[in-house]
Amino acid sequence: MSQERKNQDTSQGIGSEFNHSDLSNDVGTKYYRLGVNKEHIPAIEFHQITGEFFNLPYSHQPSIHYKPDEGLFIHTINHVIRIKGHGNFSKLANKIAAQKVIWIKESETPTKDDGSEDLFISEIAIFRND
Repeated sequence: MSQERKNQDTSQGIGSEFNHSDLSNDVGTKYYRLGVNKEHIPAIEFHQITGEFFNLPYSHQPSIHYKPDEGLFIHTINHVIRIKGHGNFSKLANKIAAQKVIWIKESETPTKDDGSEDLFISEIAIFRND
């Protein structure tokens, strides 16, 4: 286990189990899902390959910062979420800012991009601001 993973926040959000079958009227990719027909999406869920997930309420007013060499950062008063990978992060950042993203998940094969999507997410790291 990397030192970075050891320093991550281990308090996970409470929510429903990750369910890919509940995709009616929603759109997205295998790495994220958008709730385009929903008036209000209360939170965004981050799913890691380990099976852990973190639920971040949009009411925590996340700010978004993209650094091409480091990843997409989502900052709140209590947490920083870093999403690593490559591809169209500006589209994902804009959808998060519009509070339209329901969930984001890491690739099941984080070192192997099959090229089937315009965005590849290799890692999601969640840190506490202490």
